[in-house]
This record gives sequence, structure tokens and C-alpha cells, in this order.
Amino acid sequence: MTRRTSNKKHPVQIPNEGVGYKRPPRHGQFKPGQSGNPAGRPKKPKKSDAELLESAFNRTVMVKKGGEEVRMTANEALFEKLFSMALAGDLRAARLLISLREKAGLSTATEAPVQLANLPPRAKTFDEWLINTGRKRADGSDPSEDDGSS
Repeated sequence: MTRRTSNKKHPVQIPNEGVGYKRPPRHGQFKPGQSGNPAGRPKKPKKSDAELLESAFNRTVMVKKGGEEVRMTANEALFEKLFSMALAGDLRAARLLISLREKAGLSTATEAPVQLANLPPRAKTFDEWLINTGRKRADGSDPSEDDGSS
């Protein structure tokens, strides 16, 4: 006894019994609606945020520098831009560069650190500030010689 498959274009007669060429045993045949590769192709492992960030920073970019285009990594280009912004007077960029330098352990202060105990007291008036700093007024007079009747 034979039965027809549901393939409408090419109906094939499959004998219920008989194993041979193009006739696998019944238990080895795919069930209707079942794929031959149920797990499918394995997916690529997803990159972590650190790997994505590292690949973005290491990407090569073209940057105009001094009128000509120069190749450098995105990381180098960002630091170049940050450095130029800091030199142009951007205080946020300067603070960020200083904090990055300190975090990297590159803080090489050439001056002795300021000791708070050695600072002069805060002046309450402009004349007190002039006296504390040892400066004179714009008209050349010394504020410490005033009798306080100004």
C-alpha cells in the first residue's frame, strides 16, 4: 500500500515499507513541519560594551591637521581635539585633561604644592587685598599708609 505526500507539484509515491536509495527508514524521516536543522546556524557571540568601545577607539580616521589630512586612531584624534580645546581656553576640556593625567599617574607638578596654612587670610576689601599682596593702588598710593578715612 502506498500514500501520496502533500507536495502538489511532484506527488511522490512513498511505500510504507522498503528501505533503499532515496527511501530512508520511517523512523529516520523528518516529521511534517520539522526542519532538518532544528538548532539552526549558531549565532555570533555578541560583543560586550568594552569590546565595542575598544574597537571604536582603535578605528582609523582621517583628520585635517595643519592643512593636510593625517591618519590616526579615533582615540588619538579625540585627545588632539580635547588638547586643542583646552589650549583655546575651554575650562571643561582643561579640567578633563588634568583629571585624566592624574588618573593615568602622569601628574608631574613642577611647583611645590600649595599649603593651606601658608595662604594669607582672605581679604574683605580691595584695600586689604592690596595690603596682603604688597601692591599699590592705580594712582600709586600705598593702601597701608591710609588712616582709614576714605
